[in-house]
Amino acid sequence: MPGGLQQDGDGNVTALDCSGRGLTELPPFLADGRLDRLQMLRLSGNALRSLPPPVFETGSLTELAAGSNHIAALPEEIGLCNRLAILGLSGNALAALPPSIGQCSALRTLRLSDNRLTALPDSLGGCASLTELYVSRNDLRALPAAVGRCPLVTVAATNNALTGLPDGLCAGLGGSLSSLSLSDNRMATLPEDIGQLRRLVTLNLNGNRLTALPASFARLGQLVTLGLGANRIASLPADLSGLTQLRTLQLGENRLSLLPSSLGACLELEDLGLAQNVLLSLPPAACRLPRLRSLVLAQAKFTALPAEAGSLSTLLQLELSGSKLQSLPDSLCDLACLRSLRASDCRLAALPEGLGRLRALQALRVDGNRPTRVP
Repeated sequence: MPGGLQQDGDGNVTALDCSGRGLTELPPFLADGRLDRLQMLRLSGNALRSLPPPVFETGSLTELAAGSNHIAALPEEIGLCNRLAILGLSGNALAALPPSIGQCSALRTLRLSDNRLTALPDSLGGCASLTELYVSRNDLRALPAAVGRCPLVTVAATNNALTGLPDGLCAGLGGSLSSLSLSDNRMATLPEDIGQLRRLVTLNLNGNRLTALPASFARLGQLVTLGLGANRIASLPADLSGLTQLRTLQLGENRLSLLPSSLGACLELEDLGLAQNVLLSLPPAACRLPRLRSLVLAQAKFTALPAEAGSLSTLLQLELSGSKLQSLPDSLCDLACLRSLRASDCRLAALPEGLGRLRALQALRVDGNRPTRVP
């Protein structure tokens, strides 16, 4: 866009980029709405405190990017933007949205992260084209149930004060939602109908206050990535066999003492994080995962690994540091693909004689032990 300006064949300005110019207010030709053919307006990285109503009275506007300013409020006239598809307002000082935003029927992407929002209006459910909603790092206490009427594919609401999900939201979004990021909130429970999110591929719930998971989790058959780290989970649902596409499972920093045998049915699992739990042993199910590449057991409470761990023929990384292990099974020397073995600060009295057979090994850390025998 030469000079930040783009025109059509008739000389009408269709795109204008005024990003990063230190503006404290809009130029007069923008403030009075003279650019009636304007489709794209970029104002990010300035020092704007407001956007005047005439900006939104341009019926042709399809994209407005005004992130990283000091904007504290939006005018009700935003509802006049019936062609607006992308609205970027992250990194401002917004405390609320006008109800009229629900009239933006063409809106597909709404970026509101890093503001001061404590709530979203119910009228947002009127955005019949909304597929992406980004509201991370605000102070939201809840998401409106009305957004379940939107065809949302991606929702990112990390680092807020959410305590749960509204009733009916999962049922409403079951046919569309693919990615749900809710890490670092205050969620203690999940709705029983979360299993209705049948298209969900990524679910991030790290850093909440969850103590258990609904049994319906087993119905999330398209789930590929599941983050449950840094919660208070003491047990998992008995049946996980429905998670047939799961590749990454993060369970570190919980209160797990057992893992269900059905974990062995997650045949696509590649990354399994179990650090800082209270597991008394590595269950046989975890040793029957044919595609496992990374197994993290840092600060484990058990004193020995089962010999079956040597069956993890695809394993590349094994993290055992800070655990109470007193020995390593000789079967680990059969892990022909293993590249990284870390067992620092354990209680190892000896190392397996066959470590030299690990031809792929690139990183070996066993410092902080006192082995009496070194191969």
